Amino acid sequence: MNPLSAAVISFLLLLAVLLAGRLYSLHKRTAEMLSVVRGVLEGENKRQIFSVKNDELGRLAFEINRLSAMYGTAQEKYEQEQRAKKQLISNLSHDVRTPLVSVIGYLEAIV
Repeated sequence: MNPLSAAVISFLLLLAVLLAGRLYSLHKRTAEMLSVVRGVLEGENKRQIFSVKNDELGRLAFEINRLSAMYGTAQEKYEQEQRAKKQLISNLSHDVRTPLVSVIGYLEAIV
């Protein structure tokens, strides 16, 4: 085998190993992002993606974190509104029932 062809083959093998490592890294990062998105959809609003790289996947991770935070805030607001609605209905029913009980008591006393 001639030295030039050996160098080309070595270079191609090195390139293949580097590309496989890069592909594995990208697969691992996207799998983590998918796991966080699924967790948020299942109600785990505090999950976040930690990314130190400032590439496309890093920016995507940042946007997913923002979306998760906004979703958590909206869900908390919705739950707070539901509690307030329940409290209002409870207060209204009590305020209506109390005078009716008094009127019914007076009517029974008269009859």
